[in-house]
Amino acid sequence: MKNLKLKLFSLLFLIPFLLIICSGCDRINVLVASNKGEDYVRKSMYDEAIAEYTKIIDIMPRSAPAYHFRAYAYAQKFDFDNAIADYSRALEIKPTDAEARRNLATVYYDKGLLYYNKENYNKSIVDYNKAIELNSNEADYYYGRALAYDRKSESDQAIADYSKAIEIDENYTSAYINRAVSYFSKQDYDKSWEDVKKVQDLKGKMHPEFLEELKKASGTGQLEASPAPE
Repeated sequence: MKNLKLKLFSLLFLIPFLLIICSGCDRINVLVASNKGEDYVRKSMYDEAIAEYTKIIDIMPRSAPAYHFRAYAYAQKFDFDNAIADYSRALEIKPTDAEARRNLATVYYDKGLLYYNKENYNKSIVDYNKAIELNSNEADYYYGRALAYDRKSESDQAIADYSKAIEIDENYTSAYINRAVSYFSKQDYDKSWEDVKKVQDLKGKMHPEFLEELKKASGTGQLEASPAPE
């Protein structure tokens, strides 16, 4: 699972913030739940953390930070649907919450990866699409979607996404490796060789069997085969 980076509003910020907006509410219970919730998160006791943030939400139903923190706890439990619901609610309350938006994108990415591993490539692509809509500057999201397109034998879409990942991260070795294979499948051998050369420039490894197939298909041996990684 991609590591969600919860920028802890932290007790130095979260608790004072909650108490400021908790005008007329049960401040003591909010304070206790906030302390306990973050402590549980730090101890990876996510069910207990969810229970504490739920207490805050019951008292303060428009507390974006509480939804944000509860969403994080859900995500760590791979409960993606509840995490998505809570991050979405946090963004409804506070549309400028950039960290919630990034984390929501990551949850969609993780959910897409889950579907990919279950070989449900259509649903995987749907969730990768949502991740990209929320954060279009993450190379991994395009790479993940490209792999799903490849599994569906949709080489043009896969190549477009590998290329976007490379545009964001020009040293994305895995994207060059897989794009070389996609070009090979389209019989675009010159472009496949270009990617093979880039992989070698980046000290990456192409599988020797693929290189042999590329040499035979293209009628040339442009590069010496690199040994596969042990």
